[in-house]
Amino acid sequence: MPQAECEKSPGLAEVDNADGSKRTIGVLSGAAMSVALMIGSGIFSTPASVARISGTPLMAMVLYTLGGICSFGGALAFIEIGIMFPKNGGSLRYLAHGYLKPRLLVSYLYAWCMVVSIIPSGIAVNGSVFAQYWVYALAGGNNMQTQYPTIYNHKDWIYRGIAAAAIIFASLICMFSVKWSLRLLNALTALKILLLLIISVTGIVALAGGVKKIPDAGNWSTGFSGTSAKFAAYAIAMNRVFWAYDGWANVCCSVGEMRNPRRDLPRAAGLGIVAVTILYLLAIFAYFSVVPLQEAINANEILGAVFTNKVFGTTAGQVILPLLIGLSVFGALVAEVFAVGRIVQAAATFEYIPYGKKLAEYSKKYNTPMNAIIFNFVLTMVFLFAPPPGDIFEFLVDFIQYPVWVFYGLTTAGVIFLRHRLPSFKGRKFKANIVLLLLFVLVSVYLSIFPFINTGATAGAYPYYLSPLLGLVSIVIGFIPWYFRMWWYADKKGVDFTAWIYRDEEEFDY
Repeated sequence: MPQAECEKSPGLAEVDNADGSKRTIGVLSGAAMSVALMIGSGIFSTPASVARISGTPLMAMVLYTLGGICSFGGALAFIEIGIMFPKNGGSLRYLAHGYLKPRLLVSYLYAWCMVVSIIPSGIAVNGSVFAQYWVYALAGGNNMQTQYPTIYNHKDWIYRGIAAAAIIFASLICMFSVKWSLRLLNALTALKILLLLIISVTGIVALAGGVKKIPDAGNWSTGFSGTSAKFAAYAIAMNRVFWAYDGWANVCCSVGEMRNPRRDLPRAAGLGIVAVTILYLLAIFAYFSVVPLQEAINANEILGAVFTNKVFGTTAGQVILPLLIGLSVFGALVAEVFAVGRIVQAAATFEYIPYGKKLAEYSKKYNTPMNAIIFNFVLTMVFLFAPPPGDIFEFLVDFIQYPVWVFYGLTTAGVIFLRHRLPSFKGRKFKANIVLLLLFVLVSVYLSIFPFINTGATAGAYPYYLSPLLGLVSIVIGFIPWYFRMWWYADKKGVDFTAWIYRDEEEFDY
């Protein structure tokens, strides 16, 4: 059955697409795909650095609230264009429709950055945070240095080894079973929500005096006193905030495998962001109700573990809950691996990648983009093991987020451009609020410019400009393969790599 006919049949499920994939994703699985990636390492690792940069926990909560609102605006843009072109690929496909000239440059640069740097390094970061929580739980928590000095002295490489094992396991599941990948995502998403609810409730109880052994952390009595007045510093803080929210567009990468995208995509994406925003604000309120600001800053990535240790004590707080938080982070890792296979497969299908037919193939036996997942695994191992020993978590987060927000902003602006290029497109069954779209574009511009301004907020082992500079360099380097593939090779062979766009627009204009 043609894909267009499939889209017109609201009750139709598990219909083969032309690429061999099947429509098996419903509303709950779609929402779980976004929630599973959003609730990853970010909410358990970034609030401390956001509070440090912004100056106060109360301002940190304001920033996370803004992060939820802006993410919702971005999601509306992705819903609009995802319904217009309900196939796998996400921004890679949307940018191609939004920016046809010169020869799909913007889409190609996005594919280059996502495949070569953004997603592999993101998986490496989540793998590292997963490992840190598990080592914290199994090796003495805050007492690891005295109880297990050998582990402590070699913890960096131990983290990487555990992370590699987790990434191998996630890759194997996504390679061999779509059904079990989705089941695992659903189960771990339920665990994430339960964990954040536990953290939220216990934090509120502790603040009310219900946990007598915990003194008042004193964070809320100071209000906004001490809040940073450096406007540019908030670009760095918001990068960390949006790292925690990143994943709201994840379901769009697999929209071609949704049973009924035009009905289910808005529900799945909207449900995911609203739920996560509420849970984040409750969790951050709980963290800083229990953990004093300076102690939170010292804890940094393992703030969640320090919180549970204080509230629940040695066994539950230092072992059981950090293990569960680690599993929550692992859920984000699985969601990234699941999505990247579809992105690599889409890039190969569009022939962005030389000799990409093998990468574009879905396994006939397992209905998964097996070769694409293997390709991503190799790149992920490079990002995991290549950096020198040391704490590079914040560095990688800032590096990842720079190109991500450049392309998020361009995708949203592209949705606005398409309203003018295709004003009467019949497949536009949903129209996002223009005010929220413009707000999202402005935030993207802010996050693309201000990280290059010296605020003193990134004091550490690397210059403040290094992460965004490398993010920008990763984009610029993409011009080289784009030229050789989309101009030199295309002209030499007489092929048109843009023809699929017009086929898409004709197919879904109903």
